[in-house]
Amino acid sequence: MNHIGRKLRGRVDLLSKEKIQGWAFDESDPESYVDISVYVDEHRIAQVRCDVMRRDLLAAGTFGTVGHGFEYRFEPPLDISDNRRVTARFAASGRMLDRGDMMLPEGAAPTAPDFGKTLPPAFLVLPGPREPRDWFNLLTLLEDKQGLYNLLARCDMSGRRIDQVLFSVFGDSRPETPKVEAWNAGLARETAYEALTSPAFQKNVKDLLLNAFPEKQRRFFIHVPKCAGTDLSAHLSARFPAIHQSLTSRDYSSQHRLFGELSQLIRIIPFFDFVLVHGHMNLGDVLEAKLLRPVDEMFTTLRNPIDITLSQTNYILTRIMQDAERGAFGPDSRTWLHELGLDVAPADVTRPMLDDLRLSLLRDGSINRPDMMCEWLGGGDAQEVVDRLSELDAEVTTTRHYAGWLAGRWQIQSGTRRNESVPFLKREDLGPADLDYLHDISVQDRKLYADVEKRIDDAGSSWVFMGRSSQAA
Repeated sequence: MNHIGRKLRGRVDLLSKEKIQGWAFDESDPESYVDISVYVDEHRIAQVRCDVMRRDLLAAGTFGTVGHGFEYRFEPPLDISDNRRVTARFAASGRMLDRGDMMLPEGAAPTAPDFGKTLPPAFLVLPGPREPRDWFNLLTLLEDKQGLYNLLARCDMSGRRIDQVLFSVFGDSRPETPKVEAWNAGLARETAYEALTSPAFQKNVKDLLLNAFPEKQRRFFIHVPKCAGTDLSAHLSARFPAIHQSLTSRDYSSQHRLFGELSQLIRIIPFFDFVLVHGHMNLGDVLEAKLLRPVDEMFTTLRNPIDITLSQTNYILTRIMQDAERGAFGPDSRTWLHELGLDVAPADVTRPMLDDLRLSLLRDGSINRPDMMCEWLGGGDAQEVVDRLSELDAEVTTTRHYAGWLAGRWQIQSGTRRNESVPFLKREDLGPADLDYLHDISVQDRKLYADVEKRIDDAGSSWVFMGRSSQAA
């Protein structure tokens, strides 16, 4: 039975770490049974038939003659040493039961997942998506006050098999289809929601998006760290439809940010013939995934390798200092401190401590890796990277020519310098041994940088297309 027009009522009467109890029924058909879905911390853990006979409901005289109670026991009991959110929703419609959004232990501060949103009383029923592009297009209707779950609750998923649901989200890369004992439209929608909010979807969202819109040209900006990429990304993503590599990681992008940015992107993508793909991604990974096609473009910016290492060192120290000031280390800062063998709390971080870390961080090969530009551009020595960029006809500039390239190539006049760091370490702070070390770890990067700089100077331009014989912009 379609959930539209049904008058579903229900309430959670008891919630503990051991069980959840309550009742639910269809007021328009009291002799039928209703299913509810139980969630713990946004993950559906059970679908429960409300068929337990309850004398209080029978005595009320309006609940028919069949049972409408439910009880679900958590096995094992919930660990409530941390706050747990338990949600009960009608499986058919996605609406919450009365008192269907509760926290354990009682009185804990609620989080803000989609389950806290409310579905408008009247809404347009939407056809259930059949392929990834349909789901992306559906996000044009996403409203923050309703949330993703309630957007899916508007979709008619009747008649969909579980393999069809998984294909609609993941396409040909769908996971192995699990076996289910019972299946209905409500469970189909719940499965779609779980798939869209899964780590697998977020990890592959860039590839799924690009493959969902094959007619759009792809413009890849390979952001080599500390080569003006943050500034460039800010300018270009404000002007064009763009997806950032950081959206693929839960460490850097919440689900709220992920779907919010996807919604904005999908709303403007019809007005452009390309999609900008940017962020810290390795060119080798892009090529291996076959995302960069002959019709697509790729560009990057390079920098003097010595300056890259100094900037990387200052950036890391600045980030650690900023995280310490706000009282919590982010994922990057925790990684860097671990690499340095430091087990410190934010309160332990002082300016003298950071000054003492400068040279040890500079020489830490796991943080300031050798020949970083060659690594990010697919690996190999300088000649291999030049050959690869030439084969792709990659567009390349350097930070020395960056302002001219930004104005000439993109018509952007800007004097900004985003992501600027505190100058903990300067060239004049380096001794001969430090400079020798930096030269030793940047042999191939220095060759690559010199090659590109010469090409740009010979062309009399601010940038160069590596595969063109004229080498002129």
